[in-house]
Amino acid sequence: MASGVFGTPISEKTVLATGEYKEPITQKDVADYTMKMINAGGKDINAQTFVDNLKERFVSVCLSFFSSFVVHHIFLLLACCHPNKFLLERA
Repeated sequence: MASGVFGTPISEKTVLATGEYKEPITQKDVADYTMKMINAGGKDINAQTFVDNLKERFVSVCLSFFSSFVVHHIFLLLACCHPNKFLLERA
């Protein structure tokens, strides 16, 4: 199963197997059963944990990128405005 997918897909066969619905199974029946099973098996907790882990991973990556971007631009600004910028260019 792909990363970030939680639970079992609900199909007409899944709904029919429950015995709660009569044939023919409609999209409304599938949607109704899906809403009943929305947090079955701890999917809500698994999904929240997955998102929290993504936030931790990508926030640190974004902060690292942003800080290197800021440092680079501060250096460029200082190099352009420095009174001895010719000395900096020779270095």
